[in-house]
Amino acid sequence: MKTETPLREGERLDDLMRSGLRIIQSRSAYSFGLDSVLLAHFVRAGRGDLVVELGAGNGVIAILLSTLVPAARIVGIEIQPDLACMAKRSVELNGLAGRVEIIEGDLLRADSLVGREQADVVVSNPPYMRGGSGARNPNPVMAIARHEIACTLEDVVRAASDLLKNGGGLFMVHRTERLADVIIEMRSRGLEPKRLMMVHPRPGAAPGLFLIEALKGGHPGLMGMPPLYVYDQDGGYSATMRGIYG
Repeated sequence: MKTETPLREGERLDDLMRSGLRIIQSRSAYSFGLDSVLLAHFVRAGRGDLVVELGAGNGVIAILLSTLVPAARIVGIEIQPDLACMAKRSVELNGLAGRVEIIEGDLLRADSLVGREQADVVVSNPPYMRGGSGARNPNPVMAIARHEIACTLEDVVRAASDLLKNGGGLFMVHRTERLADVIIEMRSRGLEPKRLMMVHPRPGAAPGLFLIEALKGGHPGLMGMPPLYVYDQDGGYSATMRGIYG
């Protein structure tokens, strides 16, 4: 049952443009981007599966997944109290408390929070920037979301491997400049990359993001998928994006 959750100072309520879902956001804390939407649509999960998201932010991916996959349970782990609180209230707002759970905690302890080798699917939109690279946002909430401060890529992949059952899948979005790092980390933890999709701003432009799926204990063999273009040549959303946004 959906509830009306009071907004706090500086917060707003946004329409996710899918199944009537709404989400609480704040400019001073966190607003989700296109990468989160693309990742949610890239994930594959079966009926009865347990899906765990590492670094849930304000809960957008977990909430979207509730309408995109038939998984029985979706758990999001978020270390930042303000974001975890925001995510929990959005879950309640959408009447998803029986299926989606947000845990305030450190993904470095994910196996103790959820259970070792209990997850069928793990999802993550991790911080893209290495801890010492690029200009760091003075807002600590933004800085942790964008830079490897509270966790590194290695931490995320290790946590995913600890959580996944054999044959379970890790789904991730990241910047193309980190593609080699991601594949190396995955393979070092027994996660074999199986599907790769490059995300281009428009036809003719270099990709800036990629979506990748890896299977725990999978056999070698990476399949390149058709590229995803966000915009068409005329500057409007591509047919793929129009399909995503309904």
